Amino acid sequence: MGYRWEFKIIIVMPQKYTSDNKDKNPFGGGDILIDVLQKRGMVKFFDNYLDKRNARAEYTYGEAILTLFTSQCSGGKRTEDVYDTRRFLKRHPKLKKGMSPDTLLYVYKELSVRSTEPIKENISEKLAEKIKKGKAFSSHLVNVNDTQNELLVLTALKLGRLKVGVPYILDYDTTTLENKIGHSRKYYNGMGKRAYCPAVGMINKIPIFIENRNGDSNPAFNLVLNIERILELLKKHGITIKIVRIDAAAYSRDFTNFMNEIGMKYVTRARFISVKKEKEFIRNWAEVTINGCTNKVGDNIFHFGDEETRMIVKKVPNKGKIKHWGIITNDFETSNEEMLKIYAKRGDCENIFSDLKAFGWKVMATQSFEANTSYLYLSALNYIMYRFVTKLFTPKIPYFKEGMKFKTFLNKFMPVSTYWKGSTLNFSSSKADLYIGLSGFT
Repeated sequence: MGYRWEFKIIIVMPQKYTSDNKDKNPFGGGDILIDVLQKRGMVKFFDNYLDKRNARAEYTYGEAILTLFTSQCSGGKRTEDVYDTRRFLKRHPKLKKGMSPDTLLYVYKELSVRSTEPIKENISEKLAEKIKKGKAFSSHLVNVNDTQNELLVLTALKLGRLKVGVPYILDYDTTTLENKIGHSRKYYNGMGKRAYCPAVGMINKIPIFIENRNGDSNPAFNLVLNIERILELLKKHGITIKIVRIDAAAYSRDFTNFMNEIGMKYVTRARFISVKKEKEFIRNWAEVTINGCTNKVGDNIFHFGDEETRMIVKKVPNKGKIKHWGIITNDFETSNEEMLKIYAKRGDCENIFSDLKAFGWKVMATQSFEANTSYLYLSALNYIMYRFVTKLFTPKIPYFKEGMKFKTFLNKFMPVSTYWKGSTLNFSSSKADLYIGLSGFT
């Protein structure tokens, strides 16, 4: 008896999501963020401040910023990552729009301003003439957008991150953003690597001024000019600065003379060679404990520039020897201990750069230096809103704290499954209790 074999071809079709599943947002924390910012009128705020887009444009600048914000808070590091959040924005009952990466790239370009290429100091007249005629290039390329800098300040004020009349410490520092696009150049200490080298003014880890530069611009470049710009901008909006805090890049007679001229207090780290020269004249030695470390500290007055300057020196044990480390200031009243504590907190402010790089600064958006600068500004705006949200939710969520790392926020807050029924947001997660009742949430 024979056997007959039958073969059947079974076609397995891709499984379709149910109507419930396809509407679920795995990064539902973004829905809460949108609601909080919408209730505070942030989209309208941005639209009212920035010029209107072309009449044929489907989206506003405020919607562009919100789209990028949602993508970055979900872990997006590139503009094209907005595809991952676009469908969730489109189903949002208050938005129902999802901006494409191409549209965002147009926004960066529209908001950009022309760069300037100031002539580097101490060059020959012949080279300077060639630069003016466009036959040679200087060592600096600078892009500053006054409109965007003011928007940083106004956003911080609107969200309560800055307050009028409160005395603040102004920090100023630079960072390097390594890349090989958009006029990047070999930076001053990068062993031949190319980068941008933006300078950033900040208050309480909030960016309030950005000057984007090519990598050949060291931290001291344009420092006095930028401090003057920042102080004028802050004064315009009623923000008070009690002291300017900068690292050794500000250790120059030009800076100290300028600060004395305008009557503003400063503190900056002294260069090693100056401390070595002046240490024999330091007096008033006393033991001081700062951040758990006890060292002998003293001070004295010396001339630096046109005015008298106070140098505070700390003796630090180093491999069996004593290393002398110092700062200078034109504040003659504050104690050595308090002044050293003020300067020591400058290190905390440098953490803003690691946060901004995690928030989008690490990868440039376009091939254009000017458009990339706009992208840096919009990412900084989003970072201000992120810092606002973390402070807002700190009393509500156990693991939240105002200075929390972005990675913690991304891994713990954002991944909660949500879905909309009409205008009501629902949770399908065991963590739902943490999210219900958040301030600003409906």
